[in-house]
Amino acid sequence: MFFEWFFGLPTQSYTVDSDMLYPNDAKTIKYTGPNPTKILFKWQSIVKNVYRIKGADTYEDVFKWDVANPTLIKFFTKWRIKNKLDGRSTFFSSIAVQGEMDKKTKEGWVSVSYKGKIITKIPFTTPFDKALKHLYFQKFYIRQLRRYARTLQTQLNDFDTAVRSLYGLVEAPVEEEAR
Repeated sequence: MFFEWFFGLPTQSYTVDSDMLYPNDAKTIKYTGPNPTKILFKWQSIVKNVYRIKGADTYEDVFKWDVANPTLIKFFTKWRIKNKLDGRSTFFSSIAVQGEMDKKTKEGWVSVSYKGKIITKIPFTTPFDKALKHLYFQKFYIRQLRRYARTLQTQLNDFDTAVRSLYGLVEAPVEEEAR
């Protein structure tokens, strides 16, 4: 009781949102050719191997499969990945897949978009506590966050490579970074 009265309850938090694909919002892989629905059946094994997470950390938010057209199948799905890195930081990734396939020829197109970010929340109680936590973050925790960022950037690149190899696409073109 005295501790809560003196220090207060941690009702606010110092939040750092790190976008792993900056300066782009998301990366997109486009494929046109036979059997564009491959990703719908292989995504679980790709995500499990690349991100090294359990199935409980993946969520299927949307799955739409439209066969109303007699010659065309349209599909759209959205998956979300949540990976708790430690008590302060969590990695979030989302994958959106959209495409069409002809029912007879099995030819079509697919677009796979993905993005990832790390959200770090450090709770504090008072302005003095906030200043101490900010100092701790700037001096010590930032190194750990950079290690997480390097690891997760590698995992996002591995996901890109796995999807491209699934469809037999060449390596992604290298984009010039913003200065």
